[in-house]
Amino acid sequence: MREARESAPTPLISVVIPAYNEEGVLRQSIPKIIECLLMIDEVRYSQCTYEVLIVNDGSADKTESEALNLAREFREIRLLTLTKNAGHMRSLEIGLLNARGNYIISLDADLQDPPEYIPALFRSIQGSDWECVQTVRIDRKSDTFLKRNSAGFFYWVFRRIIGIDIIPHAADYRILTAAARDKILQANDKDKVFRFLIPILRIPTNILPIHRSKRISGVSKYHLKDMAKLATYSIVNYTPILSRVSRCALIFAILGTVTTLIISGPMQSPFEKISQDDIRVWLTIFSSLSAILSLLFFGLDRQVAKKLRLDSSYVEVV
Repeated sequence: MREARESAPTPLISVVIPAYNEEGVLRQSIPKIIECLLMIDEVRYSQCTYEVLIVNDGSADKTESEALNLAREFREIRLLTLTKNAGHMRSLEIGLLNARGNYIISLDADLQDPPEYIPALFRSIQGSDWECVQTVRIDRKSDTFLKRNSAGFFYWVFRRIIGIDIIPHAADYRILTAAARDKILQANDKDKVFRFLIPILRIPTNILPIHRSKRISGVSKYHLKDMAKLATYSIVNYTPILSRVSRCALIFAILGTVTTLIISGPMQSPFEKISQDDIRVWLTIFSSLSAILSLLFFGLDRQVAKKLRLDSSYVEVV
């Protein structure tokens, strides 16, 4: 089976779908994605082929067996299984590495990023000078309050720390040319955060606004600790060392100024009712924040950041 695929014509489109504990959604989402692929004239009315590459991210449920059942129904499906859970970004990278298409679409398995936009993504990039068409969420009503607001704050902070004009509210739902995919994979980053790496590499990118849907089943696998880990890794990995030093100094200056004003400066009067014990508590908080920010922006260089990375081997099941 694998040898037959390798000798088959190069697909026009590869769809890469990371999946972690998604047994409850694959039966609905994969046929829908294939249905939307067949809305593209070049796929439906010609000899151009496509492939759907499911990357099972070390799932603990029946994701693999469900994907295998689907592969028996749809010969265009391929399945890669990671031997252990490596995270969404690593799964996506492995999918891109193994995708054979001239164009590569990535999206999640839960249908929150509606596959109905697949034809529009393809039309936006085919015959153009764009190497990437990036979907951008018009609204985030389907997200939780915490995720919606933390995402906006993180994009704001990241743009100012990194100095790169990243696209706010960009999803990992996009289409890439094979050339753009190769540029991304050649980047010297073991764990690639694609929504930041693409603008850093200055890959020509167009935008497609979309409305996001609710998950059709299950719960989000992306929790607060995952967002914090992504934020830490992204800032450490993509911020130049001199930039971290200068911002660390600025943070110390701001915290020191605020503390001085509260204790003895012109801001003292509004705080006269605050006890000395309260002031000592706030000073402790400021000192702790300073230490944390110092470690984040200065102490954590690329060697320390490697500890945040997780490698994973994988096998092609079908």
